[in-house]
Amino acid sequence: MLSAVCGRKMKAQAMVFERMMLFLIGVIIFVVCFAIFMGYQDYFTTTSMDSQMDILGSHISYSILKVAEKEYEAESRLNIEIPKRIGNEPYIVILSSRGLNITTTITGENRFFNVYGLNESFTLGGEKIVSTATESVMIYKKGNRIILI
Repeated sequence: MLSAVCGRKMKAQAMVFERMMLFLIGVIIFVVCFAIFMGYQDYFTTTSMDSQMDILGSHISYSILKVAEKEYEAESRLNIEIPKRIGNEPYIVILSSRGLNITTTITGENRFFNVYGLNESFTLGGEKIVSTATESVMIYKKGNRIILI
Protein backbone atom coordinates (compact mmCIF):
# COMPACT_ATOMS: atom_id res chain seq x y z
CA MET A 1 0.00 0.00 0.00
CA LEU A 2 2.88 2.34 0.75
CA SER A 3 4.24 1.85 -2.76
CA ALA A 4 0.89 2.80 -4.28
CA VAL A 5 0.83 6.09 -2.34
CA CYS A 6 4.43 6.90 -3.35
CA GLY A 7 3.60 6.18 -6.99
CA ARG A 8 0.68 8.62 -6.94
CA LYS A 9 2.85 11.33 -5.35
CA MET A 10 5.46 10.89 -8.06
CA LYS A 11 2.81 11.14 -10.77
CA ALA A 12 1.41 14.34 -9.21
CA GLN A 13 4.89 15.83 -8.93
CA ALA A 14 5.59 14.92 -12.56
CA MET A 15 2.34 16.58 -13.64
CA VAL A 16 3.13 19.76 -11.70
CA PHE A 17 6.66 19.75 -13.14
CA GLU A 18 5.28 19.33 -16.68
CA ARG A 19 2.86 22.24 -16.23
CA MET A 20 5.61 24.46 -14.85
CA MET A 21 7.89 23.59 -17.78
CA LEU A 22 5.07 24.25 -20.26
CA PHE A 23 4.40 27.64 -18.65
CA LEU A 24 8.14 28.45 -18.67
CA ILE A 25 8.42 27.57 -22.36
CA GLY A 26 5.43 29.85 -23.10
CA VAL A 27 7.04 32.72 -21.21
CA ILE A 28 10.34 32.20 -23.06
CA ILE A 29 8.55 32.23 -26.44
CA PHE A 30 6.72 35.44 -25.47
CA VAL A 31 9.92 37.19 -24.36
CA VAL A 32 11.80 36.17 -27.52
CA CYS A 33 8.96 37.35 -29.79
CA PHE A 34 8.72 40.62 -27.85
CA ALA A 35 12.46 41.23 -28.20
CA ILE A 36 12.41 40.47 -31.93
CA PHE A 37 9.50 42.82 -32.61
CA MET A 38 11.03 45.59 -30.49
CA GLY A 39 14.23 45.25 -32.51
CA TYR A 40 12.27 45.56 -35.75
CA GLN A 41 10.37 48.56 -34.43
CA ASP A 42 13.61 50.33 -33.46
CA TYR A 43 15.13 49.57 -36.86
CA PHE A 44 12.13 50.86 -38.82
CA THR A 45 11.76 53.94 -36.61
CA THR A 46 15.43 54.84 -37.15
CA THR A 47 15.19 54.20 -40.89
CA SER A 48 12.05 56.31 -41.14
CA MET A 49 13.66 59.15 -39.17
CA ASP A 50 16.76 59.09 -41.37
CA SER A 51 14.65 59.21 -44.51
CA GLN A 52 12.48 62.05 -43.21
CA MET A 53 15.55 64.08 -42.21
CA ASP A 54 17.12 63.60 -45.64
CA ILE A 55 13.95 64.66 -47.44
CA LEU A 56 13.42 67.69 -45.19
CA GLY A 57 17.06 68.79 -45.51
CA SER A 58 16.93 68.52 -49.29
CA HIS A 59 13.67 70.48 -49.38
CA ILE A 60 14.99 73.32 -47.22
CA SER A 61 18.35 73.41 -49.07
CA TYR A 62 16.54 73.60 -52.41
CA SER A 63 14.35 76.41 -51.09
CA ILE A 64 17.42 78.33 -49.90
CA LEU A 65 18.90 77.98 -53.38
CA LYS A 66 15.65 79.24 -54.93
CA VAL A 67 15.77 82.36 -52.73
CA ALA A 68 19.47 82.90 -53.52
CA GLU A 69 18.77 82.70 -57.28
CA LYS A 70 16.75 85.91 -57.05
CA GLU A 71 19.91 88.00 -57.24
CA TYR A 72 18.26 91.03 -58.83
CA GLU A 73 15.75 91.37 -56.01
CA ALA A 74 17.17 93.18 -53.00
CA GLU A 75 14.65 91.55 -50.72
CA SER A 76 12.74 88.28 -51.11
CA ARG A 77 11.16 85.65 -48.92
CA LEU A 78 9.86 82.14 -49.31
CA ASN A 79 7.54 80.42 -46.89
CA ILE A 80 7.73 76.60 -47.02
CA GLU A 81 5.64 73.97 -45.30
CA ILE A 82 7.56 71.58 -43.05
CA PRO A 83 6.44 68.60 -40.96
CA LYS A 84 5.66 69.17 -37.28
CA ARG A 85 7.77 66.21 -36.21
CA ILE A 86 10.44 63.91 -37.59
CA GLY A 87 10.15 60.33 -36.38
CA ASN A 88 7.61 61.55 -33.82
CA GLU A 89 10.17 63.96 -32.31
CA PRO A 90 10.43 67.76 -32.33
CA TYR A 91 13.52 69.09 -34.07
CA ILE A 92 15.70 72.15 -34.62
CA VAL A 93 16.72 73.56 -38.00
CA ILE A 94 19.89 75.69 -37.91
CA LEU A 95 21.29 77.62 -40.85
CA SER A 96 24.88 78.74 -40.35
CA SER A 97 27.83 79.76 -42.49
CA ARG A 98 28.84 76.08 -42.68
CA GLY A 99 25.45 74.87 -43.94
CA LEU A 100 22.11 73.53 -42.80
CA ASN A 101 21.85 71.31 -39.72
CA ILE A 102 18.73 69.42 -38.59
CA THR A 103 18.79 67.90 -35.07
CA THR A 104 16.06 66.03 -33.21
CA THR A 105 15.64 67.28 -29.66
CA ILE A 106 14.99 63.96 -27.87
CA THR A 107 17.47 61.49 -29.37
CA GLY A 108 19.94 64.04 -30.73
CA GLU A 109 20.02 62.54 -34.24
CA ASN A 110 21.35 65.11 -36.66
CA ARG A 111 22.06 65.65 -40.34
CA PHE A 112 24.22 68.24 -42.03
CA PHE A 113 23.43 69.57 -45.51
CA ASN A 114 25.78 71.60 -47.64
CA VAL A 115 24.40 74.79 -49.18
CA TYR A 116 26.57 74.49 -52.28
CA GLY A 117 29.02 77.34 -51.71
CA LEU A 118 26.41 79.97 -50.87
CA ASN A 119 28.40 80.85 -47.77
CA GLU A 120 31.03 82.45 -50.04
CA SER A 121 28.61 85.03 -51.47
CA PHE A 122 25.95 85.22 -48.73
CA THR A 123 25.90 85.55 -44.97
CA LEU A 124 23.77 82.68 -43.71
CA GLY A 125 22.08 82.39 -40.34
CA GLY A 126 18.96 81.59 -38.39
CA GLU A 127 17.46 78.92 -36.20
CA LYS A 128 13.99 77.43 -36.07
CA ILE A 129 12.79 75.19 -33.24
CA VAL A 130 10.02 73.06 -34.70
CA SER A 131 7.35 71.70 -32.38
CA THR A 132 3.75 70.63 -32.77
CA ALA A 133 2.62 74.24 -33.27
CA THR A 134 5.03 74.98 -36.14
CA GLU A 135 4.09 74.11 -39.69
CA SER A 136 6.24 76.40 -41.80
CA VAL A 137 9.57 78.10 -42.00
CA MET A 138 10.39 81.35 -43.79
CA ILE A 139 13.60 81.85 -45.73
CA TYR A 140 14.29 85.57 -45.93
CA LYS A 141 16.88 87.25 -48.15
CA LYS A 142 17.90 90.86 -47.77
CA GLY A 143 20.95 92.02 -49.69
CA ASN A 144 23.60 89.37 -49.22
CA ARG A 145 22.04 87.85 -46.06
CA ILE A 146 19.87 84.75 -46.02
CA ILE A 147 18.05 84.13 -42.76
CA LEU A 148 15.95 81.22 -41.61
CA ILE A 149 12.98 82.38 -39.52
